[in-house]
Amino acid sequence: MYTTMLELAISMVFLFLMLSAASSAIQEIIANMCRWRAKTLEDGIASLLRSKKLKDELYNLPLLQGLCSPDASGKKSQPPSYIASSTFALAVLNWAEKNGIKLDGAPPERESDVPPSPGGPSPLVSTPSSATDEYKDTKKLLQSLLRGAADVEAQRKRLEDWFDNSMDRISGWYKRKSHAFLWIIGGALCLLVNADTISLSKAFWNDQALRAATVTAATEHLKNAPNERRTTQSANSTTQPSSGGTAAGTSNNTAFKRLNDVRAELSKVNIPLGWCWNGNEGELKKECFPIFNDSVRVTAKGKSGTKTYAYWIVSNYADGKSSLAGPFTLDSAPNKLNTENRVVITWPAEGDAKSYDVLRSLTSKRPEGKCNCAVATAVSGLTVEDKSESLHPYQFATWMEEQTPAKPQISVAGKSGAKTYYYWIATNTESGEIDLDGPYPAPNSPDTLSNNNYVVLTWQAVKGAKSYDVLRTSDTKLPTANCTCAVVTAVSKTEISDKSVTLQPYQLTVARAQDAALPDPRLIISGATCPETLAWVWWKLVGLALTALAISQGAPFWFDLLQKAVNLRLAGVAPDEKKEKK
Repeated sequence: MYTTMLELAISMVFLFLMLSAASSAIQEIIANMCRWRAKTLEDGIASLLRSKKLKDELYNLPLLQGLCSPDASGKKSQPPSYIASSTFALAVLNWAEKNGIKLDGAPPERESDVPPSPGGPSPLVSTPSSATDEYKDTKKLLQSLLRGAADVEAQRKRLEDWFDNSMDRISGWYKRKSHAFLWIIGGALCLLVNADTISLSKAFWNDQALRAATVTAATEHLKNAPNERRTTQSANSTTQPSSGGTAAGTSNNTAFKRLNDVRAELSKVNIPLGWCWNGNEGELKKECFPIFNDSVRVTAKGKSGTKTYAYWIVSNYADGKSSLAGPFTLDSAPNKLNTENRVVITWPAEGDAKSYDVLRSLTSKRPEGKCNCAVATAVSGLTVEDKSESLHPYQFATWMEEQTPAKPQISVAGKSGAKTYYYWIATNTESGEIDLDGPYPAPNSPDTLSNNNYVVLTWQAVKGAKSYDVLRTSDTKLPTANCTCAVVTAVSKTEISDKSVTLQPYQLTVARAQDAALPDPRLIISGATCPETLAWVWWKLVGLALTALAISQGAPFWFDLLQKAVNLRLAGVAPDEKKEKK
């Protein structure tokens, strides 16, 4: 029980981490496109100087114009997202000198207290101008700030400290805005992928294979992404230094790469995300959106070449059997593999597999027996880098038998006819699973089935099958949940003769016995009564809200929590479980 609960926690935390990282990347893309940082910095400086017009004059100074980035036409018109405190201080002093405002820090003197002078106004009093009247409040603010500053260097230091301290407050504006938008983006993402905490936690709890695959993917992610906790740090800062005054946060290219990384991580595990609905061919035929790709990915890193490699993935199971998948070919592979020019192979987790072997060949012919073809063996993770020209010797283990029947042999006994029947074979396994295969057409079937004119079906036995059901339809559409379509049910042999004019009622059940109490969390409810529909909608909204709340905590929070949970699992079996085993 302890291990199950810990695996459930790791699975949910890993899911929250992936969704948080995706939301953060989307938020970063929006922030860069809308230039949130630059606009927040502008508003902050305008508030700091108590004048929007003065802010505009500062931005028009050559000192700050050099920090602007070019727009689509190439003109440097986009304000910077970051201004160094030293640059801000020099800009303020330059503006004051340009407008004849004296900032020596001395108490402002009244003009009536200064005796007239034939040479002009006193040097201690600023020259009256429209600028000094318009920026009266700013002038008083700066003179109060710089009071006691003996020289220009002291004034500059005061302005720098003032700017730095004020930017902490302005960063708070940006963080509050970012957090609010993270809620909105997180909620929209949850709705898009149907990330319902309640339904997904039930799916993880009831599906041991799904839990195991997710825990494997989470452990692998921690090994390959040690700096994940820093991925959203830049999103929470407005004044973080960056070269040239460009965006302080993550660039769009980096944000898109993070989104692609999240998709790649989710593709390793068949987490039931997305919305599904019944298709037109019966209730067992579902259509889903969005679809997360769970295929094997083979990519070249470094300099490409002219070679073609074929890779094979061997899944090793606890019972000593293995299954082989492939070939997964890569064209334009490096001519010579090394640490710089290499091939990366990533594959989705198999829930019951304890380890994996990765093989390489130059052709698509399936390797057998003994061969020098192993890139890596006994791999516990889901990624391997092929960077060695030499391969290791490999001895193939016992392959698992095919779990679905081969195409059955269908023949007509007696007089042929003009009809075409379509047969389906449902395999009932010891674990409670039901695999439905078909349709298998039987053309030229007798117009009327009888003891003399009938159809014979023979198929290959399936490992782990308890019995078989044979169904018949008049077209290729999948049989519906309740149909009058059964030729025979619960037969143990692998050959039947269809002589029946009338068919038996048949109830198509879900794929696994435990799923009878746990519907597919992706499936949109249909055909239910009004109270059932309202209850489904209520709990769906609650589940989505819980996921959005989790996403708002941010990727660094969930990464740290995932590290602690995985380390706890790797620490060993709980004492209580050891006692139970004894």
